[in-house]
Amino acid sequence: MTAHNSLRRFLSFFALTVFVGLYGAPTAQAGSLNCVQFVERNTAFALHGDAWRWWENAAGQYGRGNRPRPGAVMVFSRSARLPFGHVAKVRSVQNNRTILVDHANWSPIDGRRGQVETAVAVLDVSPKNDWSAVRVWYRPSADFGQKSFPVRGFVYPVPTHQHRR
Repeated sequence: MTAHNSLRRFLSFFALTVFVGLYGAPTAQAGSLNCVQFVERNTAFALHGDAWRWWENAAGQYGRGNRPRPGAVMVFSRSARLPFGHVAKVRSVQNNRTILVDHANWSPIDGRRGQVETAVAVLDVSPKNDWSAVRVWYRPSADFGQKSFPVRGFVYPVPTHQHRR
């Protein structure tokens, strides 16, 4: 990576961190939702069930991969901290290591779980830059924190028969 690219990446990350730190991740009030309910209501995917099952359930129906794209659903793996996994809709790609997502039931907001957050920063911390491990902006601490979460990949909103790899 050239010095110019490193500086540009740092400045992009710094600007995003300052914005989210000053203003917080925007929220939308909409009752209590879990992540699957939010994604089902805000996308055209015909997938259901626990979040961690979305990766397998998408096989043969939708394109899947390890690169974020706007409109894709990021599928978090099942883990001790996420026993049902997690899903989030990709809003935008900021750079090769940072995306913004919309999701529900991640950060407690005003002491309540099940809240919707929009434009939340997610940082790829995988050694190979393959989005297999991420850190997610956590509003209560106003930081990404040190915990990383395993990710299965991204499900793309194009049916398999139309998907180009």
